[in-house]
Amino acid sequence: MSVNAVPDAEPDPMADTHMTGLILLGDHADTIEAAAWPLSFDAIRHEPLEVVAEEFDIVIPADHLASAPLLKGGTRAAFLVHDLDALERLRAMQTRGGLKGPILFAPTLVARIELHRLSRPTLKAARPIPLGKLLEEADISEEKGGPGIAAALKPTVLGKKALYALTEGAALDFGVVDEDDWRQS
Repeated sequence: MSVNAVPDAEPDPMADTHMTGLILLGDHADTIEAAAWPLSFDAIRHEPLEVVAEEFDIVIPADHLASAPLLKGGTRAAFLVHDLDALERLRAMQTRGGLKGPILFAPTLVARIELHRLSRPTLKAARPIPLGKLLEEADISEEKGGPGIAAALKPTVLGKKALYALTEGAALDFGVVDEDDWRQS
């Protein structure tokens, strides 16, 4: 959901996210990128942090927060994070009920790259593959965020020889399949 603050418009879109939720802070391009990320956002805000912060009593920098802070009853707090490890730690606190307030996620460039990696379709072995077998369609499956090569390269891998015996689920990359077409003369 894309949310922009507009004075005197519809009811406050933040009303249901003051207690919990995950809010992406970013520009309009983030709205498109976020659709592919393996995260679900309650809101996407395009305003500067200072504008979003006005809706809370306090915004707590939380990249290194180890436990939920004690807050006076009625305090509208939000928790600002920039990296994925911190985001996952805070989401766990939120799930356990200890974190009272939404998480504001303003991803760093490193976090963005990791989110793209996690959402990228990759190749893996669909079943055990013996050493030397020529790969066929039934040998290959896809997963999101795996260590294998991009799923778009599947046609390149089909018909290649397995250089190692592979277990089901093993990542397929050019280190485990024969890529040297010049040898086949």
